[in-house]
Amino acid sequence: MSERLITKDTYDRLSQDLERMKTEERMEIAERIRQAKEFGDLSENAEYKEALDAQATLEQRILDMDVILREAKIIKPSRSKTKIEVGVSFEVRDMGTKKKLTFTLVGFGDANPMQGKISTDSPLGAAFLEKTVDDEVEVKLPERVLTYKVLKIL
Repeated sequence: MSERLITKDTYDRLSQDLERMKTEERMEIAERIRQAKEFGDLSENAEYKEALDAQATLEQRILDMDVILREAKIIKPSRSKTKIEVGVSFEVRDMGTKKKLTFTLVGFGDANPMQGKISTDSPLGAAFLEKTVDDEVEVKLPERVLTYKVLKIL
């Protein structure tokens, strides 16, 4: 896995989430397992099996978050007016539809496509990183290629 660009605020938020998973959520699941064992025969105990599944899911989430935070590169949002970097808003034209679109490039964990916030981890966000006004950007998706022209950096 490659490094993920991430803001300090997002890093702190994800670190808190990880700590909560390691403490509170682990304790809650351990309690569910303990209670389920009291029902007797574990081979026919649906509550016990569900609690074990929840435990496995939580442990995988913890491992994944550990990797993300270990490989994260903490960055400061940019105020650049010349190139697209994390924190920069910009306007593009979709060369297929001719529509103007506005995006803000964000780091890992901050994406919200409905608000125009695209992550550097996405194909779209990665394609725009470091681009400047008048650059044409091709985004290769499994089913098609999208082409955009950078109109301005806001």
